Amino acid sequence: MKKRLSRIIVIVLAMLICASSALAVQYLPQQGQGQQAAKAGGVPAEAASSGSAEAGTVSAGKEIQEPEKTAQMTAETVEENDAEENDTAVIDAGEENTVEENDAVATKAGEGNENEEPAQELVSAAAKADKPSELMAAETETTEKSTPSVPYRLSEGVRYSFLSTIAVKSTGETAARNIRLQVPLVTDDSPYFEILQESFPLEPEEINIVDGTRIGLFRLGNLEPGEEFRLQIRTVVKTFKIDFFADYVPGEKGVIAAYLNPAAGIESTDMQIVSIAEQLTANHASDWDKAYSIVKWVAASLNYSDSAANRNQGALAALQSGSGVCEDYAKLSVALARAAGIPSRVVYGYTDSGSSWPSNAAFPLRGYRHAWAEFYLAGRGWVPADPTRSNSSRLYFGTFPHNRYIVQNYSNASMKGTFSGGNISVSWEDSVE
Repeated sequence: MKKRLSRIIVIVLAMLICASSALAVQYLPQQGQGQQAAKAGGVPAEAASSGSAEAGTVSAGKEIQEPEKTAQMTAETVEENDAEENDTAVIDAGEENTVEENDAVATKAGEGNENEEPAQELVSAAAKADKPSELMAAETETTEKSTPSVPYRLSEGVRYSFLSTIAVKSTGETAARNIRLQVPLVTDDSPYFEILQESFPLEPEEINIVDGTRIGLFRLGNLEPGEEFRLQIRTVVKTFKIDFFADYVPGEKGVIAAYLNPAAGIESTDMQIVSIAEQLTANHASDWDKAYSIVKWVAASLNYSDSAANRNQGALAALQSGSGVCEDYAKLSVALARAAGIPSRVVYGYTDSGSSWPSNAAFPLRGYRHAWAEFYLAGRGWVPADPTRSNSSRLYFGTFPHNRYIVQNYSNASMKGTFSGGNISVSWEDSVE
């Protein structure tokens, strides 16, 4: 019995060995073919054997790692490009500093982020769920671009104590009696300039407005031979840097009837001036664009010359000669504007040529006399321009190069007076205390 059982076991073991050998012979050639196919394709054998769970894990891991590195590098590159564009925009905005250019920079910045908008919308949608409605409304208002609600912006206000000293002396052998003076006073009808305080050693009998300028009437009484009276008028003023917004939409449409007629040195009805005004404004619908075109043309067409034979002779003389001083620039601009139906005026006062005035020190304003132009544009008010200081790279229309423009009057009014008997001499000096 035992011998029979041993034989059965031996037979079974033999059959198992034979079966294992056959399976091994059948399997090994297939494995070799798989390795050859993998080498021929240039793919690692582990990746080619997709039937292996382990090999599938390694292959998936490699496919994820490489794109992750690429995505990280792309993100860093975008951040660097954004930084460069922002720096350039700031530089551009700082060099030019115009509303239109600022608006253009903002538009370009928005265009550069078009590919990121969907992600931003998702973030905003997720964040809105936790934010109160008031905050959401505020964010919406700040992100939406809107036109300015006011016509201009004031900044960099500075105070000056403006002193006018008028010395009246009796120079005859007999007394000068009933001396009366009509003195042009500082006038603040411009948006970038205001009077804070005004004081007189002798109160004016009356103050009238003549051609937009305040005129004070002073009664000095009598002066004996050799006697002198000094009338010192102190006016504390404040000047501002002003910037009008070109994209402001005026609400009112009314205009003023004044400042449209020809005047001395403002030959707005001369045919040469009328013809040029028509050419400069023909393709513009708004008074803003018309006035801008006029100032730009005057700044480019005249050559500044303080030795010009025709200086201070008015708009027509400046047009025909092509040269002049600040008053000629201003009067030609005003004449062209009036010819185009735009109310305008010449402003007389003081300003520096670019370098700041002395600080904390009194100094005479002799040599700082200047004239510029203002245009009355409906819904905006008086818009200033300085064609004399403008050039091919910067046009000062709706703004000034700085905040140091002291307005004295709007008609270049001169002092007048009356007296009886004797004789008098009068001198006038303006200064900053």
